[in-house]
Amino acid sequence: MSGSLAIAGREFPWFDDRLLADELTSRSVEVDFVDWRSPDFEPADYDAVYVSSTWNLRQDPDGFLDWLARCEADGRQRLINDAPVLREGVIKSIYLTAMAERFGEDDKPEGSITPSRFYSLMGEAEHNTRPAAGTSLSDITAGLDESPEWQGRDLVLKPIVSADGHDTYIVVRSGALPAVRPEHVLDLTGADEAFEGIVQAPGGYGAIVQCYQRGIEAGEYSLVFLGGAFSHGILKPPGFRSSDTSQRRALDPAEIPPAMLGFAQAIIDWAATRYGEGAVTRARIDLIKGEHGPVLCEFECVEPNTNLRSFDEAARASIVPGYADAILARMAQLRHHSGG
Repeated sequence: MSGSLAIAGREFPWFDDRLLADELTSRSVEVDFVDWRSPDFEPADYDAVYVSSTWNLRQDPDGFLDWLARCEADGRQRLINDAPVLREGVIKSIYLTAMAERFGEDDKPEGSITPSRFYSLMGEAEHNTRPAAGTSLSDITAGLDESPEWQGRDLVLKPIVSADGHDTYIVVRSGALPAVRPEHVLDLTGADEAFEGIVQAPGGYGAIVQCYQRGIEAGEYSLVFLGGAFSHGILKPPGFRSSDTSQRRALDPAEIPPAMLGFAQAIIDWAATRYGEGAVTRARIDLIKGEHGPVLCEFECVEPNTNLRSFDEAARASIVPGYADAILARMAQLRHHSGG
């Protein structure tokens, strides 16, 4: 037996999780699928807990963060990815601020971070949020427009803790309507109401305001990294909030712009410095083509869809063993850390 692993997700296992579990089981790993919300789950029964498809965490982010703490309450490190990675991945304002400080928000050939600002009702220094009580998005944009990179730009408005485009909108200010469905578009009056609802939502962590990147209308590159190395990538179809997985296309590595792949690897290397070597076992990096270079949309480390459905059976057969290798390598590191 090579150890025991709990793959934590929803009530029903995800397609990609089943493929991974089959591969690990063939290598003598005892694998169980667990619902992170189940009161019967005992983390101490497992050598490692792999957080994989917990897409419903946005409904109870505090409960999820408490669950992460419970997974290691006995003092043994067993979470994959590591606990600090998962916590900051839930509260996106933390890692996006740190990334902006490292890579900058100015569109440049080597890559940049989407310009983002964060607001909560009272402001939380720990989460890098500014106070929103007594103000409106209209007031905020008036201040942002003092900077050339924000002036007159369309905006994206969404919750700090979000998933699958929930409560995500484009705020049109440029007069040029983006190529998106009308229900995703707000004028500034409608955006004021949506912003207020997001920052006042019970149990919420606040709102993200970002510059809308028109490069999304040409498609989004989703690059998956396993064990710190590039594994595979897909191209999402053009459009904002394009969640139709059937339209995603598997990419040949040669189709990925070298600057984009290089920037993604630089982000993975930054994460190893920030969180520790081996702390990020699986990540998905979503990027678009900016005017001058790649622009980061999302660094997903909590429950990234690895998009294996987009590949044919032969391609999956070459990807999944590497996926299992990365999990097994981290399990071995965790056993070493615990003295096991």
